[in-house]
Amino acid sequence: MKLISTRGSWEGSEAPGHLRSAVLGGLAPDGGLYLPAAIPALSPEEFERLRDVVGFREVARIAAHRLLGNSLSADVIDWCVESGLDFEVPIVQLDERTWVMEVFRGPTGSFKDVGARFLAHLLSHFRGPGAERIVVLVATSGDTGGAVARAVEGLPGVQAMVLYPKGRISSTQLHHITTRSMAAQRQADGGSAPSDHVFPGVVPVAVQGSFDDCQHMVKTILGEGSPVPGMAVTSANSVNLGRLLPQSFFHVHGSVHTPGQGELLVSVPSANLGNLTSAIIAQRMGAPLHRLVGATNANAALPHFLETGELPGGESRATLSNAMDVARPSNLERLLSLEGGDRAALSRRVLATTHSDEETLQAMRHIHETHGYLADPHTAVGWLGLKTAEARGDRTPRRLVVSTADPAKFPETVRRATGVNPTVRSAWLAELGAGAERIPAVELPPTPDALRELIREIPPGD
Repeated sequence: MKLISTRGSWEGSEAPGHLRSAVLGGLAPDGGLYLPAAIPALSPEEFERLRDVVGFREVARIAAHRLLGNSLSADVIDWCVESGLDFEVPIVQLDERTWVMEVFRGPTGSFKDVGARFLAHLLSHFRGPGAERIVVLVATSGDTGGAVARAVEGLPGVQAMVLYPKGRISSTQLHHITTRSMAAQRQADGGSAPSDHVFPGVVPVAVQGSFDDCQHMVKTILGEGSPVPGMAVTSANSVNLGRLLPQSFFHVHGSVHTPGQGELLVSVPSANLGNLTSAIIAQRMGAPLHRLVGATNANAALPHFLETGELPGGESRATLSNAMDVARPSNLERLLSLEGGDRAALSRRVLATTHSDEETLQAMRHIHETHGYLADPHTAVGWLGLKTAEARGDRTPRRLVVSTADPAKFPETVRRATGVNPTVRSAWLAELGAGAERIPAVELPPTPDALRELIREIPPGD
């Protein structure tokens, strides 16, 4: 796989081992984001196999071998899929035209488990000379931090430093970041491996600012390189190609396993735009996705850019769909690069919509009353994107909402909208229950200097 930069001033490389450099380094040498120079397409025979297989994991295996087979051995790909993607992605019908793909059935009730767990296994595989210790920097507006914290458990030499905006994530999301799972505690207390290699550690960092501040801190450090010899500093946000590419697997899954005939319209709840970018990568692999909806909350960075051509700026606004509270989405660079810098071409591929908190609550209420389905606020924004497409004349025979979070992660909002107390559908509750060990957070001002000093001070994991 030849990799290029979104900024074009780095000519790219297909040298052996360059995927390792991209995954460990995060950003391209010119400060841009990595992308494949060419995205390999699935063959007709592979699509026939995909339609016949049962389960998301087997779809992911076939897609991963096609996408990464020139850069990784078959054994490594199989290990990343088997060990990392050990959960299902069911597709649930709402009405005769509409389905919901529940990409939140993993360990933290978020779609980000897919990319984070695959990436964590890649990091473990790539650990070695010059990267004896790997520190994963994570800026999170809600779900990514918990997903990465769980993903690195049990992987030797990999440590996660999770930056979140203090007071602006839900109590459940905070619990995921600041709690060691019961499984990790059991391993550390008597597992087969030495405890100092079982749970390398999560460092929760409460930033006195916004998600965009957290993201700026992480990108600054990544651009500088590791401040400690023998340590590789990388990111598990979707700026990292190793986090982004695996998300295309569930879009391939949705494209071939949504029931019915005819074209498929897919609505993706969108914020930092990694999920939407991975959907376009799946399209480029040949996945039969007719058109995409990039559904946003009141932050509306993508709709504003497509309408005006102005790059997003300013501060993010707090909303009920808080994992989407992003004012300056990093992956806009990738979206434009995939379209050759053509904003009009991107507008033709993606319908960008924006929805308020009040609309979100009304949608959650309507979906429950009409279909008996509990949707979290992010999924409700995705459903609203479909309704906007329909109001603008779209008559695609099949419609799919990418459901990105377990509604049980937002119990107050779900109760407010529906009067129902949501039950957990994903795997996280038992592992983060009573008796789980809490990890104290470090509080920092919103500056790269503060993060740089913290990296130097924090010792290797437990």
